[in-house]
Amino acid sequence: MSVTLILVGGLKAYADGRERVEASAGPTVAEILENAGVKAALVAAALQSDDEMVSLDYRPRDGETLKLIAVMGGG
Repeated sequence: MSVTLILVGGLKAYADGRERVEASAGPTVAEILENAGVKAALVAAALQSDDEMVSLDYRPRDGETLKLIAVMGGG
């Protein structure tokens, strides 16, 4: 049982340059990120394959892929 998180933008730098993080189904998105070395506070949005936004408390199901968008700053 596994899920895939696709890291977009600056999130890759926190996961040793990896674009994808594979994890077991069960933990929340936030827990998976923390285990991969990515701070959940850096994620602006988590999107399912149909572009439906889910919270970081969401528990992805087996075989699911989520795209994670980084918080952007500037001024």
